[in-house]
Amino acid sequence: PSYCNICEALIMASDGAFCDSCGVCSDSPDCIFSADKTIPCKPITTQAATHKHQWVKGNLPFNAQCEVCEEECGTEPELIDLRCCWCQRCAHDECVKNLAVATKTLNHLAPVGEIACEDKEKEKIETVCDLGKRSDCIVPPNCIILKSSSLRKQLVIKQVMRPKLSTWSPVIVVGE
Repeated sequence: PSYCNICEALIMASDGAFCDSCGVCSDSPDCIFSADKTIPCKPITTQAATHKHQWVKGNLPFNAQCEVCEEECGTEPELIDLRCCWCQRCAHDECVKNLAVATKTLNHLAPVGEIACEDKEKEKIETVCDLGKRSDCIVPPNCIILKSSSLRKQLVIKQVMRPKLSTWSPVIVVGE
């Protein structure tokens, strides 16, 4: 089942809208409008060389496993837990909160990817997203350069640069 990311209501199969880019679900025109205003979608382009996980609440895939504690997550019949819309990694709400606290307080003490948590466990997930298992076919937002357009709300891609990944073979889908 899917739940609305705004009102958290259960979405019936024939109702609602789903963003193919970030995975946000909405069940009514009002919620779609609110989601557009309050939940950021994936950026098309960015200046940063790396980017952080972009966590979307709920609607995790069946049998999702928390990357932090390795327990099953997203199992309750409600909008719970998180999924990064870039790498598709999943995590419990609490594990991500603990990770954020641990990153702020212990980042200078721990090697990358080995951040100690409040409960003294070692974390396997970093705050910087590596785009996951499919990184070799994803065009990262820092590799896209936009061309300025005179038309409002129209984006024109000027250049797609190759990321520093030897196995990169992007999947590009063009729609009209």
